[in-house]
Amino acid sequence: MGTSLSTGNITLNGSLITATATELNYTDITTIGTAQASKALIVDANKDIISIRNLTATNLTGTIQTASQTNITSVGTLTGLTSSGQVSITNNTSSTNASTGALIVTGGIGSSGNINSSRDFVPNF
Repeated sequence: MGTSLSTGNITLNGSLITATATELNYTDITTIGTAQASKALIVDANKDIISIRNLTATNLTGTIQTASQTNITSVGTLTGLTSSGQVSITNNTSSTNASTGALIVTGGIGSSGNINSSRDFVPNF
């Protein structure tokens, strides 16, 4: 058996509550820090939220982490790139000069290991 309260206005510490019952229930969540459908996002004690299926934003800042980064297809212009593993370029664009091909380097190339090619190396001095 439930209890019901009907009133015209409710004030809390002198402030009139103007939210509807539906709006107040946006914060009625099961677990703090876990996203729920049609509810407010409330961070946990570590300022974390889990279980967001999709997030769309105009701007995101900071470090973005994903499990495998499989859906990141473009990052814009980079000022540097460091890899702790193999870098593979699968574009098969042919190169006929220093300005064409799958990989174009406008600065010098340094290597601390061997450079191998399955084709002839054609230096342009």
